[in-house]
Amino acid sequence: MKFAVASLAVLLVCGCATKPSAPVQIPAPEIAVPVDHSGLSSLATDELLSKYADHLKEMAHLMSETDQAGFIDSSVNKLKSQYGQNEARLRDYIVNELKLSGRNVEIELQTPPEPPVVKAVTIAECWLRFDDSEALGNVVNQARTTFAVWSQSGATSCSSSSSSGCWIYKQNCGLLGNVRYEEYPFGAYNHFHLSFENLDCLDFSTGSFGREQADGTCSSAGIDHREENRYANGHVNSHVQRLWVEDGGDAALFSVDRVRVRGEDSQPARILFKKQDGSWWAWNSLSPGYYDIGEWVNDVVEMRFRGAEGGLSVTGIDDLRIRRIIVSEPPRPPGP
Repeated sequence: MKFAVASLAVLLVCGCATKPSAPVQIPAPEIAVPVDHSGLSSLATDELLSKYADHLKEMAHLMSETDQAGFIDSSVNKLKSQYGQNEARLRDYIVNELKLSGRNVEIELQTPPEPPVVKAVTIAECWLRFDDSEALGNVVNQARTTFAVWSQSGATSCSSSSSSGCWIYKQNCGLLGNVRYEEYPFGAYNHFHLSFENLDCLDFSTGSFGREQADGTCSSAGIDHREENRYANGHVNSHVQRLWVEDGGDAALFSVDRVRVRGEDSQPARILFKKQDGSWWAWNSLSPGYYDIGEWVNDVVEMRFRGAEGGLSVTGIDDLRIRRIIVSEPPRPPGP
């Protein structure tokens, strides 16, 4: 697997990551299929609240006391709208959980004045390098032929139409959080590729990628494909891959500080992202390399990747530094 030290060494050799020119605003892509989370509606009230408890405590420790007020309001509204719970019960539950976390919760729970002051709080950070052993263990056959297909619990195949219970690559990122990387739209090719950095041939006797031997044969003997370095690429240049983050099963805000474009034959990538306000932005052509993009990709709901228009080969994506965030609003100042 790739480690931070190794990545740092690579960056030092290449002279560190580059900040690209500012992205351009674009119209919303024509294909827009919402993520289906309807499967969560079957969760019982007590089970849902229990699952949310540790998540609340984790976030509380990362907030100032004023930030907690906005967090409580947003959490209540989120759970109320999704699951139809009683608002008073939810508010009491959340405040109690924050108290149990050891924080002082003597805060005002009023609606903030207009315009609200919005603040992003990072609640978890992770690297997406497509080589997480647990995530690969939940992909059918661990993508040993590079083909990453729609999978479900037990690493068995499933229909991409049942997106709430299916994934292609799903990696944990903090309590109750996952990074999801999938093809888009659902069912375009029903797979993308998790290519190997250090395996260079297909062992036909096992149907798995392996290493070329001195005699010219290919062997996958002794290889744990869950531990091999990977990167993601589409089926063809125009094949779109989609990145989003879930928080307790619900689509959530995130930021991306860094990304690596791995183009075959120096082919550039097209990278799109959707901001919290619904606007779409894009780098239409980024050549292979490391890029610092956190200045712009800092409160987004999804990203999309494909080869640049007119390209002749697929583009690889790797080394994304992702931060799960929440946006909180401070309470109304006390009156005179």
